[in-house]
Amino acid sequence: MATNTSYWSEFYDEHVKKYKGNDDSIYYFESKEHEENNKKIFQIFGDCHDSAILDAGCGVGEYLVPLSYKCKFIYGIDISNESINECSEKLKEKNIENASLNVSSITEIPLGDNSVDKILCLGIFQCLDIPDIEIAIKEFKRIIKHEGVIIISFLNGGSLHGISTKFLRFVRKMIKGDKKYSSQDIPYKTLKKIVEDEGGSMEIFHSAYFYPRLFPGSLIRFISKKFYFERFLPKFLLKYGLSISIIVRF
Repeated sequence: MATNTSYWSEFYDEHVKKYKGNDDSIYYFESKEHEENNKKIFQIFGDCHDSAILDAGCGVGEYLVPLSYKCKFIYGIDISNESINECSEKLKEKNIENASLNVSSITEIPLGDNSVDKILCLGIFQCLDIPDIEIAIKEFKRIIKHEGVIIISFLNGGSLHGISTKFLRFVRKMIKGDKKYSSQDIPYKTLKKIVEDEGGSMEIFHSAYFYPRLFPGSLIRFISKKFYFERFLPKFLLKYGLSISIIVRF
């Protein structure tokens, strides 16, 4: 079990309770980048009416609910009780019956071997330490069927944002002493090695936010709501974005 599971469980429990019934409870802020990423995710999943899907870290059901209309069956797991409860309420309100929810970590997935055709895991890896990411990848490999598709979105520690964050944390450590941080964004190269060591392959299909840590958040939001300029970047730069979405196959 992830060493910081309790932190994130409590964090999202409080977050969902605070914004319950409000659109602000969605974990991502609306932007051209987010819209483009969503389009690509649903395009990759394509026709999945015969598929069983796992939404690993389903939250309040932002993706689980729309996917439930497209697939044969969908499983949702999350470490936050409040997230699972709100997601369950949405399923009842919409009379969705082809879904099953469970409070669980992606390091201990309560599904059998070769039991799902597709896996969606968005924004979870930044909540885990690298040893737990290694376990999660093993779990994904265990439950995915042959030629199944896994989509993972994560915050890249090898981006300008990630590198500058590490530098600022180093400066803080020198001034104020050591501090345990709840998240340690995994570098793209590190995740690629973990996947390949398990016999898998990964491909970037979306990359965004090429900003250093101190770039004003308000300016990022302003730009992101109006423009999607990353589409014009050469492919070799994609591995340096902060938010990366990949396809993994075993």
